[in-house]
Amino acid sequence: MPSHQTALDIAREAVPHRELAWERYEQIRERLPTRDQAMSASSEDLDELLLRISSYDLPHAGMIYDILADRRVSGYEPERPQPFNMDIETILEIGDLNRERVTAERTFDSYCGDILNAVGSEGVEAGEQVISILPASAVRAAVRRHVDRMMAMQVPTP
Repeated sequence: MPSHQTALDIAREAVPHRELAWERYEQIRERLPTRDQAMSASSEDLDELLLRISSYDLPHAGMIYDILADRRVSGYEPERPQPFNMDIETILEIGDLNRERVTAERTFDSYCGDILNAVGSEGVEAGEQVISILPASAVRAAVRRHVDRMMAMQVPTP
């Protein structure tokens, strides 16, 4: 980390990566079936979709897996399943978007150490400023814990 960069500078540099990650996630979510659509689809269709998307580590896969698990326990199957068509090109496009999302999230997360180091040298006030611009995330939570520890270690002045 260049010494001229403040904690706030580093945080400002990190935030667009998080925004990009959320933008990518929204694009993925728009392309996948909603919970209602998945509930009304056949288990066969859901099995096939889960097989196609599970390798992309999509949060959506968990919802589909839960629906299938519930069906296996209850024996429920929709009377008139509603098909949804996802061709292989769509699945590949979703996979590409997800890889971009994961890369953006990892890039954002990679700033955490630099932010914590800078806050450690600049103090609690810098930490509070950084927290005010970071989106809710593991990085923000780590900075919050760091600032709280710093505050707890401060010796009150008489």
